[in-house]
Amino acid sequence: MRVMLKCKRMRTILPQSVAIAITGAVNSGKTWQILSLLTAEVDGEPIATPTLYILAEASAEGTAGEVLLDPSRCCVWPATDCEEALDAVLACFPDSGPLTLGEAKAKAYAYVVKRAASEHRVPPPPPKPSARDGELLDTMSTLYAGSAITGGRHLKKEAEEKAKRSIGPRAGKKDAPWNDPRNLGLYAAKQCGDLIDRLNGVTQHHRGLILLCTVHTCPAVEIMSGAEGEPPTMMAVGETPNLGAAKPVKAGLNIPSYSATWNSLAAKMNIIWHCIEDVPNFDRTRREEINSGPGCIHAVITAKGKNYPNVGTVLWAKRQGGEGPLGIFNELPAYWHQDVPCDPAIATISSGPSIGAALAYATKVWRAQQQTAA
Repeated sequence: MRVMLKCKRMRTILPQSVAIAITGAVNSGKTWQILSLLTAEVDGEPIATPTLYILAEASAEGTAGEVLLDPSRCCVWPATDCEEALDAVLACFPDSGPLTLGEAKAKAYAYVVKRAASEHRVPPPPPKPSARDGELLDTMSTLYAGSAITGGRHLKKEAEEKAKRSIGPRAGKKDAPWNDPRNLGLYAAKQCGDLIDRLNGVTQHHRGLILLCTVHTCPAVEIMSGAEGEPPTMMAVGETPNLGAAKPVKAGLNIPSYSATWNSLAAKMNIIWHCIEDVPNFDRTRREEINSGPGCIHAVITAKGKNYPNVGTVLWAKRQGGEGPLGIFNELPAYWHQDVPCDPAIATISSGPSIGAALAYATKVWRAQQQTAA
């Protein structure tokens, strides 16, 4: 799970808070959607910066590099699991209100220096100051898997401490609690749940926030009936959010099967998009023509649907637009792809799927309506 929390500056651009989750497999365009939001502007004012970016994936530094390397846009806070991400959120979004960008950068650097000292490393140079250091904040992260690893370390350390005090027989590594995925999952779910609750609290207490989470997907498994006398088999039939274990679904049932952790996160979201990658098929392409052919195209699914072409069933997508700028999300194509026809008005917002362009357009229209009404 990766998290971005956009907080208000001295004057809020958005009249309401919005919580968005973006799902997808590796390299399906999730970070590009984040970048589109971080670079979006309304009348020259940025919507989603300055940002506290909780960096958990090195891969994000490539796609989102133009923002992460800009000291006027970002405070980058490294985190390996949900517990460290929660520390970042608590530090930069206390109950008294969000910190300024400059204050957050100072706290993040102190954290980095402390971690470097514990690992006997030389810390990096301090972050550069910027003209926007006085503005209030924003956030970002892949954390659930990291929490499982951390849980394993804690269990192993605890077992080693007990072993030092024990004179009886010791459990072998095969049966060790740190090797039991159920124990690791319980620890990760607890830490991730605490982070979700805190992020939800921040969006409730401060208007004009953008909370954005990205979640990787894994294969969705369906139980398929075998031939006569053969046992049922399990087959991958699509994708499902990878935030804890999900049980396989019996063929023909139209019900979702997600982990409690994902359900907790999804319940707090206004919008859930699913990113997909349309990969070129070179089956009938001559080798000398491959490099001149079309490349990968990224698209998004914005509404629930069964049996999307080459994708499968997506039951976790969500729309909760309502009044104000968020209403735009109810008007977007269910399958937003640059080569798939849609309402011509949508093409004027963006030639392809862009959460930043959609929210910027909706905010600009809402502002104009308010000025006309006044």
